[in-house]
Amino acid sequence: MTDLPTKEDPPGSNQEDGFFIRARFAGGRFDSHTIPFDVLSDLSGYRELVLEVAKRLYYDRNPDRKRLPNHFVSSFELGLSKVEGGKSAVAYATVIDPAYSPSIQTGQRGLGFAPFQEFEEARDLVDEFLNAIAANDDIPARFPKEAASRFNRFGEKLRPGEFIELTPPRQKTTTYTPEIRKKAILSVFSSYDNPLDESQIFVLDGGQDSANLIHLKDSEGRTLHANATSREQFEKAYGRKKHQVRLIGTGTFDKNDRLTRISYVEELIYIDEQPRIAFQERLDELAELKEGWLEEGAPAPSKTTIDATRPFLEALTQSSGISSPFIYPSAEGGVALEWTLGDWEISGTLEADSSILHLHALNMESDQEITHELDVAQENSVVEFIKFWNAVEAN
Repeated sequence: MTDLPTKEDPPGSNQEDGFFIRARFAGGRFDSHTIPFDVLSDLSGYRELVLEVAKRLYYDRNPDRKRLPNHFVSSFELGLSKVEGGKSAVAYATVIDPAYSPSIQTGQRGLGFAPFQEFEEARDLVDEFLNAIAANDDIPARFPKEAASRFNRFGEKLRPGEFIELTPPRQKTTTYTPEIRKKAILSVFSSYDNPLDESQIFVLDGGQDSANLIHLKDSEGRTLHANATSREQFEKAYGRKKHQVRLIGTGTFDKNDRLTRISYVEELIYIDEQPRIAFQERLDELAELKEGWLEEGAPAPSKTTIDATRPFLEALTQSSGISSPFIYPSAEGGVALEWTLGDWEISGTLEADSSILHLHALNMESDQEITHELDVAQENSVVEFIKFWNAVEAN
């Protein structure tokens, strides 16, 4: 049964002194009494939120100061002092004693709290802000509005039905849900960040090489852009125009939950079940590419290689049950082919001005590999390929 928010704890009941915040994670995945590692970043987001509010409080209290005191930021480091199981997962976060930081030589030990009072005040002001949001009341005038952007990081890993209960020492509990997080951000800003819907399908639509920028179209035909996390990711996406993908990452959404920007892409998931473009049409597209199609000086796909690939694929698809592969240009002027066979990913590469097909099969479960080479210009090339295919299928 999914856990429910607890009733507010009366001051001093079943709570321990010495911690900065008690965070009870409940609902959904937390019903197993564990905290997934990726959710721990939410505690880091909470620290950033409190720190931002504390900075504003300090400047408000000291209007003549242009800079924060030395070690203001580094003195506020939160660490997990204890994690408990039970009906949910409970984490106690404690301010790390500044004496243990090599950047702070205070000579004091065992403080157990931050040396600046603004941090505890900021924690309590965050609670007050969240309670106002939950009750649809006016937000506290003392809360710095620019700090609301920090809620984008705090709670971004929460899924529907999950929540965090925040309890400072000897104080009441505040419940923090994905819905309250969204309302908190939109109370000040016109958009908020959230994980991308992994079921949404996009179509690759080229890109901008100089910026490592991938272009995509959504189901409404809108063009969105995503920064590739690596050159390899960009080249693969750029060469697979019209391919359907799902995205794992983060996006910016408006008040109506409409995706307006792709902020970060952790992974592109290529959908193998999509209808494949006829290989002749796809090879025609490759033949139209010009020099510099990928980056300055990048060779266009070799006409010799394309012409050698056409009859081979025609004979292969007509004489066997093997489907047409995914086809894309290589950065070196060749042609790359890809198939999926159960747990196996099969790739074939023809280098520029060559008819030699270098085949490589990798089992994604066992890491077993099978390699082979054949000349697609030879009459027995299809027979050789089918032997290779059957050998992969038998393993």
